[in-house]
Amino acid sequence: MEDKIKVNAALLCTWKHNTWTLYASQLFMGKVLRLYVNLNGRYKVIHGEDILYEGTVMEHAISVWNEV
Repeated sequence: MEDKIKVNAALLCTWKHNTWTLYASQLFMGKVLRLYVNLNGRYKVIHGEDILYEGTVMEHAISVWNEV
């Protein structure tokens, strides 16, 4: 008989929080501008090494992206 994988809610939540997908990226003003989305519906805008926005409001992330 096969053993079923045990699912741990805390580990699943951590995975969702830490798993980011790159949505858009381009070289702008000598630095890479990136927009990420994670599995919890959070957005992150990074320009070079600077995090310009991290939060749950898509419109805020888009505004920050457009203002760079």
